[in-house]
Amino acid sequence: MTQYYWLLDTNILSEPLKPKANANVVNRLLQQAEHITTAAPVIYEIVKGAKRLPESKKRTEIFRYLDEFVYPQVPILPYDKRAAILHGHLQATLSLKGQTAPLIDSQIAAIAQVNQLILVTRNISDFQGFEDLKLENWFVHLTTHCNAPKDTSGAVELTKQARELLKEGKIELAKAKFAQAKELDANVVFGDEKLE
Repeated sequence: MTQYYWLLDTNILSEPLKPKANANVVNRLLQQAEHITTAAPVIYEIVKGAKRLPESKKRTEIFRYLDEFVYPQVPILPYDKRAAILHGHLQATLSLKGQTAPLIDSQIAAIAQVNQLILVTRNISDFQGFEDLKLENWFVHLTTHCNAPKDTSGAVELTKQARELLKEGKIELAKAKFAQAKELDANVVFGDEKLE
């Protein structure tokens, strides 16, 4: 049985669709593909956003990404009875403190918490009012310093290719490309500035 550790918020799950996607997020998606989930409200946000776009290449790419990568590869957790009960408690607790949280964010938080998952989001501050919710931001990355300079251009190119394959929903090919990049330079996590 697969063990899941992370629930991806909308800004993480949709990051590979960006023309200059954050490399750290893409790398983590590839590395942790078997241990990630998302929530039904996240899918709602992505579909709603895509449907509001005019007919375009971007809109088509979003639906292809959902159909070819997200739906077959990423378990989508429901907003069920347990989540609804916890959601009510979380919203009431915030209200008693004079705070509020957007409905969708608090639903996502409740789903992550009842499933004992770490919520991965870029917007950490949006979720800090929820007690006992574990959060991570994959946009922040650490770079391991190497003892000697390396020519990482081949690894950078392979990482770009892996990102493109992930956008196309070709997860296994993306993993293979990323593994090749790590063979060339196992000590470096590539930041956006090195991929431009």
